[in-house]
Amino acid sequence: MPTVLAMAIIGRDPENYGFSVEPNDPLETERVPLSQATDLRVIAEAIGVHVDTLKDLNPQVLRLTTPPDDADFELILPKGYTDKFNEKVASLTESERVLWRHHEVAKGETLSVIAKKYGLTVNDLTKANNITVQKALLVGQSILIPMSGALRPPAAGNTASAAAQSQSPASTIKATPSSYTVRSGDTLSLIAVKFSVTVNDLKKWNKLTSTRLNVGQKLAVGESKARIAN
Repeated sequence: MPTVLAMAIIGRDPENYGFSVEPNDPLETERVPLSQATDLRVIAEAIGVHVDTLKDLNPQVLRLTTPPDDADFELILPKGYTDKFNEKVASLTESERVLWRHHEVAKGETLSVIAKKYGLTVNDLTKANNITVQKALLVGQSILIPMSGALRPPAAGNTASAAAQSQSPASTIKATPSSYTVRSGDTLSLIAVKFSVTVNDLKKWNKLTSTRLNVGQKLAVGESKARIAN
């Protein structure tokens, strides 16, 4: 607290305390209406800006997803990105707007344990999976995890079909691309979520010693591709 107070006092008159401050030019921004829940990571990838830029411009979006069904919500973008937003994001379907993953229930796990693991609430999980708190979880059962905080399951399928896909790793690999080209704003964690793999998997398959990526870099995003590459 003393440090914060000292900074506030110096900030009112920095020259008096021996500081020469040249403020940066204010960042020019634009606002776009967005009434549907949409993951900031999806928006960042679509329009080609870094997700941290969107997070900094929109601190009111606390869990990476814009609020659902809010006709008054406006997303703040860097100047010059409105047209690209309208072209790339406005037409996205509901299932394309949020990021999900599947969690296979392990022995002893409860909704509260799983919720804590992913930084969610039990209410998030019950709404995403259309279940009640009283419903017992079965070992091996697949639970939908809304990685960005969205509360609706993907429109493309239900939890039953998701469970079937989760229990068939081979078919899942065939259904997804075997390689991915890194785009502006990508991180290993974002790519891992996109392809339902882990960061460690990506690092192992691509022989990476760090999490640093380069735009245009090609990554193996499935074990079968990694074997072929080796």
